[in-house]
Amino acid sequence: MSMLLSLIALRIAGKVDNLKAKHPDLSAEIDEIHQKDPSKNDKYIDWSVRQILRGHSLNDIIPTVELFHKKFSLLEKKDINQYKDLKDLENILKSLPESSKTQEKIKSKTTGSVKLYEDGKFVLIRIDEKRACVEYGKGTKWCISMKDASFFARYRSENVVFYFLINKAPTEEETRDSIDKIAFAVHRDRDMTEIFKSNDDTIKSNPYSEISGKIDQIIKSDLPSAPETKLYKLKKGKLSEEEIREIVNDDDDDTNYIHSYLSESPNTPPDILAKLSDNDDYMVRLSVAENPSTPPEILAKLASDGDEVRRSVAHNPSTPPEILSKLAEDEYRRVRLRVARNPNTPPEALSRLADDKDTVIRQNVANNPDTPPGALAKLADDNDDVMVRGYVAENPSTPPEALAKLADDEYRQVRSHVAENRNTPLDILSRLADDLEGSVRLSVAGNPNTPPEILTKLADDVSYNVAENPSTPPETLAKLAKDEDRRVRLRVARNSSAPPEILAKLAEDEDRYVRQYVAENNSTSPEILIKLADDLAGSVRNNVAGNHNTPPEILAKLADDDNEEVRNTAKKRLNLIIGSDQGFFRYTV
Repeated sequence: MSMLLSLIALRIAGKVDNLKAKHPDLSAEIDEIHQKDPSKNDKYIDWSVRQILRGHSLNDIIPTVELFHKKFSLLEKKDINQYKDLKDLENILKSLPESSKTQEKIKSKTTGSVKLYEDGKFVLIRIDEKRACVEYGKGTKWCISMKDASFFARYRSENVVFYFLINKAPTEEETRDSIDKIAFAVHRDRDMTEIFKSNDDTIKSNPYSEISGKIDQIIKSDLPSAPETKLYKLKKGKLSEEEIREIVNDDDDDTNYIHSYLSESPNTPPDILAKLSDNDDYMVRLSVAENPSTPPEILAKLASDGDEVRRSVAHNPSTPPEILSKLAEDEYRRVRLRVARNPNTPPEALSRLADDKDTVIRQNVANNPDTPPGALAKLADDNDDVMVRGYVAENPSTPPEALAKLADDEYRQVRSHVAENRNTPLDILSRLADDLEGSVRLSVAGNPNTPPEILTKLADDVSYNVAENPSTPPETLAKLAKDEDRRVRLRVARNSSAPPEILAKLAEDEDRYVRQYVAENNSTSPEILIKLADDLAGSVRNNVAGNHNTPPEILAKLADDDNEEVRNTAKKRLNLIIGSDQGFFRYTV
């Protein structure tokens, strides 16, 4: 790979990572946009994320981007960022002439539809195939009727059934109001219906009130018989191996999506995955490379494919160690990064990657629990990046001598990770208990391996963590149970090692949150729970109802509680105790 291509690859990887950092709640969506970007260089990813933030779904965004990529040369504005909203771009794309191939397919015949109702003015049609959707959707702005786009296939793959109500002779006013055609999108798996006017605006109900009830009843009666698409059945695991082999060779509107989903499905037979690994579509091969069911010999072949395909092989948890060892030398940085994270990567490959010039790769090696102790000891001396040393400090495989060295690190974050590590030797924990930084002492106090005498010493300093540490001695917990700070008492109340007499004392605490944690603690005795079952706070009684130590007779009492949440929790616990197959009365929640 040339220096220029390497820089481009690094820029793409950085763009994806930056977007995920900026929008962590959209991580899965950003991954899908990246994987299905038709430009292969994330040219459209920023615009696509902006559309998600504007409230649009991936079912609309991805097909629009695919169609724009095919047709942008026909547009006056050739930069997708010139279109502020997805709907603006959809409307312009819909006005473009369809390809001659599409025209021929549509003109052949309008099949794939079922007429369900007709009178002098209206006709109701169920739309089963794209060609019917395009034909009957003429003159509308519905994205599903766009000729060269994949909107219809994506929605049908999610078990959405479309019904078109067509006004055969609309008045000028009806046409002006965009009610000449009405689309009903029935989401069968979500038990909801969306209604669209011909201009694609949503409405709450059928504007033709005179036939609204009749249309609703016809749709309701027809819905169970509406066919499920092959793609939907494939996604739901409803196809046998024989049926999968039959549809993989189909050539229809769903072919591209069928290949895409087959390449992703863990239920796809190995011979089909082998066939798909030769697919002309780069994204199909990429999905095969990511599929944990892909046979090793196919992964070995794909390990020589394009950059992102190799990255997917390196990410696959089923990739054999020998292939990962080879990919550890890959020139593409994102491939080596995935090798560093893979749980199957052999120790010798991780040792080599510990010397990688890329800081993020060394961080991931330092974080991998399978990294050999020798490599971790070497990374403990990494002076270029504090995060590398931080990951070494918290790695359960780090040897004691490396932890001892990191306990003197200049950065408190590194020392805190050493203090949290359950394998840190006791003498090092004892030394860190005197650290000048409070965060380090707090980590020592939270380590369950910290000796009782050290926890007792820290009780007046970092009391929160000492109070909830299961290794804290009873006499120290007894002292902390009397602390003026309710947050300290809260932590004692939820400590699984708190003795019965301490929990009994806290069960009388003036703070209801403290009593609430006592009621939730699985170490709380039945005697204490019986008392708390009469607590004035509903949240306390609710936790009593959910505690597995609560006697059945108390649960029966709480099943009649004034508080609905308490009643439901008690009934669920009683049903678990009684057992649904024992022939006893079952409480209704």
